[in-house]
Amino acid sequence: LRSFRHMAFGAALHAFYGYGASAFVASFFMRSHGIPSGELGTWLAALGFTGGVAGTYLGGFLSDRLAVRDLRWHMWVPAVATAIYIPFAFLLYLWPDGHMALLLSFPGSFLGGMYLGPTFATTQSIVPPRMRATASAILLFVINLIGLGLGPQAVGILSDLLQGSFGIESLRYALLSVVVIFAAWSVLHYALAARTLVADLKAKDALEG
Repeated sequence: LRSFRHMAFGAALHAFYGYGASAFVASFFMRSHGIPSGELGTWLAALGFTGGVAGTYLGGFLSDRLAVRDLRWHMWVPAVATAIYIPFAFLLYLWPDGHMALLLSFPGSFLGGMYLGPTFATTQSIVPPRMRATASAILLFVINLIGLGLGPQAVGILSDLLQGSFGIESLRYALLSVVVIFAAWSVLHYALAARTLVADLKAKDALEG
């Protein structure tokens, strides 16, 4: 299914920059802004518990409400949320004050979780019941192989490569590059998934009927 392929790849790219940023965000704030680890841990825990939880819930809620009018909102919600986040990524990684940068990470925590509900719900909706477990397994495999397997590795390698040019700030620009490029790439694939989602859902319904 074309919509599933684009959706799975979009989710994997989303996980790529998400896992990459999560692996190094603490190092970034300690290295570039000098925030102590104890204080930083409290901030990051609070941001993840509030923004991450709220964003995950809102992504599912909005896609359900909006999809009543147009089923493509199941893919447009992750695309729009990720696109809105990109300007905040520039602010987060380039802002000179560490504590203000921490506050600017809230939109990323909030918007970053909005792809989860629509993606996994669509995975269950787009295939017949007998294939749901397999479809979910394939989705998780792709997300973890590309996202968790390669995201942190890419940020670390890029930071090392940039060290000669930027010194201690190499991690700042490695994170910014990975987040912006792969977030934009993820938006593209979610938009492409939306183009064929309705047709693929109708084909599934016809097969079941």
